Amino acid sequence: MANKYATYGSDPTQAAAGIANGLRETTGPTNLTMAGVTDGEYLKRSGSTIISGASTLAWTSAYSVDFTSLGSQNLKTGGNGTKTIDGKVWTWENDANATSSDVTNGTGIVIVCNTNNSNYGGSTRTTPILTLPFQTLISGYSVQRHIVRVRTRVLITNADANSEGARLAIEDSTAPTNQNVNLFKGFSGGVSNQVITVSSVTAVSTTRSTSTSTDDVLGLVWEGPKSVEFWSGTYGGSLTLSTLRWSECQDMANPLMFKPTQPRIGLLAGTANVAGSFTATFTHMEVDYFSKNPAP
Repeated sequence: MANKYATYGSDPTQAAAGIANGLRETTGPTNLTMAGVTDGEYLKRSGSTIISGASTLAWTSAYSVDFTSLGSQNLKTGGNGTKTIDGKVWTWENDANATSSDVTNGTGIVIVCNTNNSNYGGSTRTTPILTLPFQTLISGYSVQRHIVRVRTRVLITNADANSEGARLAIEDSTAPTNQNVNLFKGFSGGVSNQVITVSSVTAVSTTRSTSTSTDDVLGLVWEGPKSVEFWSGTYGGSLTLSTLRWSECQDMANPLMFKPTQPRIGLLAGTANVAGSFTATFTHMEVDYFSKNPAP
């Protein structure tokens, strides 16, 4: 659009009258009439009229899967290593610490633990875990350019000791035990199956918040080293996040992760005793993103 003098001439009176009545494009030229404009909204053209519109920023879906709808698959076949689930290549670790691990049609991904293997954030990881890099889901993904949201529904049974439960994590693939953020659902402080624990790890494991809850949907909104939000909700046909459990912003001197390399999603389960078979079942997962700026 040209400036007011190029559009209406050099006479300020004409310019003021023109702006009062609407705007005129230099191409055409086309007179654009100003219609109703709502306070707080942006202006946009609709035909020959200028109207207002509400901002409608929305997540872009990268991946959505109903694990319960997939064909059955024994993930322990072949032990540790890559497993193709719904066409995506996951990595399965600590196979020996799972009695069974299956994609079960009608149920989801079911991990049954068999011994004391609840260590996720320590120097030696023992929890059975499935991981999936963001690069396989988001074309051109980079930590600097994307904000990601990961949601999953998890059901747990036989959680009866502290640190026994399931987690949703985002972690650095090169240093996962000391560079990760995660949500834990399980047993803590004498409460079974009803505890949501928030953890942010940079070299030292730090529990940020613990809340009693029956929520079965866990969610992480992650902007790389800059910020993270920990959410939960109740599944009712969709992966709804309704409760913000914790949020954290850190500067580059104290990042949530130190230059994460190929960050990835983690779905994992751990038990704290031998008695009983703790079971974690993941039924659904969705990954969405915002692109903060275009690729150069």
